[in-house]
Amino acid sequence: MEGGNTAQTAAPKWTVLMMADFRMIVCRECGAEIFFIRTSSGAKMPVNKDQVGYTLGGKDRIVTPNGEILAVTITDHPESGLGYVPHWSTCNGANRARKVSPVPKAKKKNVPEESLF
Repeated sequence: MEGGNTAQTAAPKWTVLMMADFRMIVCRECGAEIFFIRTSSGAKMPVNKDQVGYTLGGKDRIVTPNGEILAVTITDHPESGLGYVPHWSTCNGANRARKVSPVPKAKKKNVPEESLF
């Protein structure tokens, strides 16, 4: 399209390209669209599909497109960059989906107090 209208560019081009590299899936617990980003440790982190702006420092967590997990404050006006919110922080079924260790935790032994001295 020659002489294209630049007013319609809602998202930066690199955001669109990043999304093309990931396969969207639907969360089986809440039905939201999510995808996985491989973190710098090698684990796959489920994240919400929409990018959010952030400022470094804060209690929120985001995952950057290159897999870094940062402590941030989520804002409407990104000062530090754009990232994705981990899906487990917004999913209403996150507790049901957590993996349970196959090995039960060791039970405390009942030791009479008099044997402790």
